[in-house]
Amino acid sequence: NQELALAPLSEAQPIIEKLYGTNHTEHIIVLNKLGTVLTKSGRTAEAKAIYRQIVEIHAKLPVKPTKEMILAYLGLAELKRRNGEYGRADSIYQALIATYYPDKNHVDANYLLTLNNLAALKQTQGQLAAARDVMKTGLAATKSINGQSSLAYGEALENLALLRMRLGDLSPVKAELDSCLMIYKSVAGIRSAYYADGMLSMGRYFQITGDYTKAEPYLKGARDILKTTNGPQSASYAASLNSLALLYQTLGNYGDAGQLLQEARSIFEKLYG
Repeated sequence: NQELALAPLSEAQPIIEKLYGTNHTEHIIVLNKLGTVLTKSGRTAEAKAIYRQIVEIHAKLPVKPTKEMILAYLGLAELKRRNGEYGRADSIYQALIATYYPDKNHVDANYLLTLNNLAALKQTQGQLAAARDVMKTGLAATKSINGQSSLAYGEALENLALLRMRLGDLSPVKAELDSCLMIYKSVAGIRSAYYADGMLSMGRYFQITGDYTKAEPYLKGARDILKTTNGPQSASYAASLNSLALLYQTLGNYGDAGQLLQEARSIFEKLYG
């Protein structure tokens, strides 16, 4: 609840500023948190004032900005994105990458966050090819930071494969999804939501390529895992029902498709009204 978080943060901010000083890391941390909460609450004018305050602090400092400063610029970019100022948001992300991460062999979590946010922005703008290029850079950064056998790397690989499917860039997709399924199986197990998500993605790939016989066991397997793991009233289970229903519609099996869609709709209505 963003509104509940706002009151203690607003009270803490002047106290921390008084104790540590305006330019202190602790003060910038609480300002970042305050800006994030205001942004998520839709109070964009107030959030903008907070981020501008952090930018002004940065301008007065003679040293390279700390991770808290970089987070402030990321917060400001997110604010611009929410306001539809996509060009301004893009400029902030590009400036962060060029200024603070010129050496791609020395990256950190904030660099990865910047790339992920930039890729999401490109997708919002419909620039899917540009988003793919950013995500490929992000995949390499994820490998460097988290390792090639990590869940984070598996998720980055899966997201790249899903974007490739939207672009029709299908040749690398099967191998990428095979790799992410191997990671999910090794790290999280075959009954995990991670593995189910990977199965859904593989099912969609086979559906797009017209190999419906291979698509069905992946989509059904994902549905069964999610029903057990997340519960029969979860949004993820309902989404898996929709995916399977789309396959059955394509095959002309309208009876089974209708039953699945009805079950999914009932779950979504209970969850969201």
